[in-house]
Amino acid sequence: GVNLNPGTGNLWGFAWAENIGWVNFDTSAARGQEGARFDNCNRRFRGFVWGENVGWINLNDAEHFVAIGPCDHGDFECDGDVELDDYAAFENVFFGPNVPVECTAFDADADTDVDLFDFSAMQAAFTVQ
Repeated sequence: GVNLNPGTGNLWGFAWAENIGWVNFDTSAARGQEGARFDNCNRRFRGFVWGENVGWINLNDAEHFVAIGPCDHGDFECDGDVELDDYAAFENVFFGPNVPVECTAFDADADTDVDLFDFSAMQAAFTVQ
């Protein structure tokens, strides 16, 4: 099985694909290759994995990639609610207007920054449990 370190997003372990054989996700020590990881901000896999019969598999491709989602706005964990854990993640990317962010999970108006408009949208989606 393939495992995920929730703190770092790093992946390790093996997966079986019938057409290409074993795929190694434990590539963090591979020379010159970015280790396999899950990019939680953009909800997709990144880095490289090694397939025994096909060589390096690029998970960073801009057009062909594996992703999870979409989630509701503000639901960073994709667990069906917007709560304090999601707000804590929001704080890490809340920089204000005209400051571009790579993490688009909280950019409600898709203007490449996370500002008060996005905070307002998250506040409206916030649930108390």
